[in-house]
Amino acid sequence: MEAGEVKKYYRWNQTSRRGQVEEYMAETEDAVYFSSGRFCSKEQWDSGFLDLISEEEFSQVAPPIEQYANPDLPMSEAEFNAMAGNVIEPIIPVVVIEKSPIRLILEKQKKTVSLATDFNLDVSTPTDKVFELLSMMFDEDEVIEEIINSILDKLDLKTIEEKIRSSVKTSIYKFYNLEENVTSKKRTESVSELAEEK
Repeated sequence: MEAGEVKKYYRWNQTSRRGQVEEYMAETEDAVYFSSGRFCSKEQWDSGFLDLISEEEFSQVAPPIEQYANPDLPMSEAEFNAMAGNVIEPIIPVVVIEKSPIRLILEKQKKTVSLATDFNLDVSTPTDKVFELLSMMFDEDEVIEEIINSILDKLDLKTIEEKIRSSVKTSIYKFYNLEENVTSKKRTESVSELAEEK
């Protein structure tokens, strides 16, 4: 504030600072600053968050120097953002799903072998007579497409996943020449027995 300039005093009429008084110090395009070290956004200033008061009112309301926050101590981030009118989006933590070491090794493999599976899926389709009737009334390609869509709409993904899992498991056992109903512990024991026999 320059010499000869009239000091201006304000009282907060909104926010958690309601009733507190401030001595005007300066302003920028974005904010108005007070000698207490606090400030308000231009939006708050223009919206009338503070009322102009006399020096006498300021002196009566203002406690001794302690009223002012220590300018060396910054206000909390939440307080600053509230004053500045900033909307802070909550930070959503990233959930890291840990994978098994086996899975990590498998995913890094560049050379793999194609494994054929026997996957059969039972679906409900219209009878021959219904298909013939629909084909006479509509384009055959359109009828086939609608039958496919109808079947897909009725499929239970959990059932399909289980059938695929079972089929892949069977194919893996065949590929590695393993017995499907034998546990890995029994398999290890039989390998040990074969080694002892030799």
